[in-house]
Amino acid sequence: MGSGLEQERLKGDKHWIIMGKSLPASGALYKNNPWSWVFMLSLLLLAWIALSQTNREDSLFQYLSKSGQDTNRVLTLIQLADLYRFARPQEAVDLMREAQDLAVKLNFKKGEVQVMNLLGETARVNGEYTRSLEIQLRALEMSRSLKNALAEANSLTYIGLTYTEIGDYPPGLDFLNQAFVLHDRLNMPVNGSFDLSNIGFTYEKMGLLDSALFFQLKAREYLKQTYHIALENLILTRLGQLKSLMGQPGEALAYGREALNRAQRTGDMRNQSGALYRMAEAFNALNQADSSLHCARLALSISQSLEQRNISLDLYNLLSRLHFDGGRMDSAYYFQKLSIAVKDSLFGPQKIRELQRVSFNEFQKQQKSEAERLNFKNRVKIYSLLALVLVFSGLGIVLYRNNMQKQKANQILAKTLNDLQTTQSQLIQSEKMASLGELTAGIAHEIQNPLNFVNNFSDVNRELIDEAEQEMNKGNVPGVRNLLNEIRENELKIITHGKRADAIVKGMLQHSRTGKSEAEATDLNGLADEYLRICYHGYRAKDKSFNVELKTEFDPSLQKISIVPQDIGRVILNLLTNAFDAVKEKKRRQPDQYEPAVLLRTRKEGNQVILQVKDNGLGIPPSLIDKIFQPFFTTKPSGQGTGLGLSLAYDIVKAHKGELWVESREGEYSEFNLRLPVIH
Repeated sequence: MGSGLEQERLKGDKHWIIMGKSLPASGALYKNNPWSWVFMLSLLLLAWIALSQTNREDSLFQYLSKSGQDTNRVLTLIQLADLYRFARPQEAVDLMREAQDLAVKLNFKKGEVQVMNLLGETARVNGEYTRSLEIQLRALEMSRSLKNALAEANSLTYIGLTYTEIGDYPPGLDFLNQAFVLHDRLNMPVNGSFDLSNIGFTYEKMGLLDSALFFQLKAREYLKQTYHIALENLILTRLGQLKSLMGQPGEALAYGREALNRAQRTGDMRNQSGALYRMAEAFNALNQADSSLHCARLALSISQSLEQRNISLDLYNLLSRLHFDGGRMDSAYYFQKLSIAVKDSLFGPQKIRELQRVSFNEFQKQQKSEAERLNFKNRVKIYSLLALVLVFSGLGIVLYRNNMQKQKANQILAKTLNDLQTTQSQLIQSEKMASLGELTAGIAHEIQNPLNFVNNFSDVNRELIDEAEQEMNKGNVPGVRNLLNEIRENELKIITHGKRADAIVKGMLQHSRTGKSEAEATDLNGLADEYLRICYHGYRAKDKSFNVELKTEFDPSLQKISIVPQDIGRVILNLLTNAFDAVKEKKRRQPDQYEPAVLLRTRKEGNQVILQVKDNGLGIPPSLIDKIFQPFFTTKPSGQGTGLGLSLAYDIVKAHKGELWVESREGEYSEFNLRLPVIH
């Protein structure tokens, strides 16, 4: 026995059972123990809290029995569901669904958002991560359209916590920090404390234990502004886990016991399972195997009854280790199988693909929204610029005719020029952001390839692990060794493609950084090849029917040159985009007898390098050759281009002390040439 959780044999005096505690009925309790009075007062206070919750429950049910099918009923159902959420989860879900149906019927958007938040959070607690993300992302979009800051903040909290639990920590931290800022601004201490605790939980998952401890303690301090025993239990449980990870099992056990006692007294079943699990880990670290096993079994029983699959998974792993250490191999194998089954249900290939689909759809939605916002701003600026040009042009004509006001006219025209230059600078920045959008679309398609490899090899490894388990059961050691070698090779491939995806993302982040960029030694061949693939994928993302023959002729003798890679990348991206536009338009006019082709070539000439982009498209009329590098000149229809792409490219090349020129024959080809000095 030996554990504080094991039931003692009662001897001597009669005992009372109060809130799960065995207490002597005689006056012996109070003899020589002044703290007993404090303990009894604490029990009375907790009993009063439980009675208050029962009274609140009764009043809510009484209101429901008298209410009609209106918005107040929706809000009452939500309050009752929130009251039941931890102690009686299934009844809570039924109440949420009733509230959601009524809110939709009444077109009560505020209530619909609130119940979606609760449903999404309930799905997360039950390990239904894909469903939780889908619900919460819809709730976030709806709350923002309603300008409901509280609902928005709650959605941000639940989305961030979901990302953390599926192991995607950067977006998890981003959403949680946004949530805390909103909750703090709204003076919501309970919600803000929950955000801080979840930030600490995320740092714990990342292995940053000092940061995790800082935020858990900060969450506990922040919660002192109000009273919320369930949240305090959660923070205590997480503090216990941190102490275990820091090698302090004694302190971990103390936190776990405190959280368990509070949870038992208030009927908080969900936090009971978490506290028991942390205590089981602490007992195991203290080499008290019987107590650890007892706590783990109790925790598993509760988590299974509440369908807490994520906690059940941790408990299966712990029980498997405990039985293995105790020499009970059959039991260890049994819990290991249960662990594998639950892990597959939570994080199997199908679940991962679903989560990737949801995350990628949200990413595309954000990109589309941002692109639409930028296009709208660009149109407004262009129309404003045209209006300014027309207004001041008319004013200039009037002032020109009036020689008496010549000086005043000059001043107004000077101001007009300054305004035009300011607007031009803003439009150039917009053109840069548009190119970033094209890059992002291309990178999204480019990164899908290594992700597919990672997913495929992960599926193969899972099958190989099953085969290895079968061979191990047969005692076929050479067979197991061969399978493990195959798994190792697949893991190396997973790492390789994972690093490829990481490199693509880092390249995108480097491209999108703001501020003045610094020149660095760059492989021009590699840069050109990367932007060719990104531009083609981005173009294909907008037009699936687009096809072109891509040719490259890279000079292998080229050494690294000193350039600003993201700026020269924009130039290459712009030239390739224009080439794709030219061959696409020619294919539209000549669908049968024409095959589009684009050539990207590099070569060295003395102490200079030349990069060429050549297409067999429509070519450029001789009358337009001298105009194409002028700001705002474009041959595209209105609204489809600002006319700043080539002007911006020309300025970037000049800033690199290089040259940019074009050679073309109308109806046959266009060739843009970029010359840069070799500076190592």
